[in-house]
Amino acid sequence: MHLDCSAATSKAVSGKITGIYDYRVRACNAECGGWSAIATVAVELPPDAVPTISNIEVGFTSRQPAAARRPDP
Repeated sequence: MHLDCSAATSKAVSGKITGIYDYRVRACNAECGGWSAIATVAVELPPDAVPTISNIEVGFTSRQPAAARRPDP
């Protein structure tokens, strides 16, 4: 993506989807300087909707600790 030249020292970029993006810049007056080092930005958008749970099955076994058991008569 090429962004137009301006006197700004920062630029907001929006509308990106989840992914990894590399950016670099250079200054231009009468001539342009060299490109900057690459800056990598990771974008991770939340899901469109929260997943729902429709059915849950739970199983367990209840046991008394050995100290709480009564001996058989």
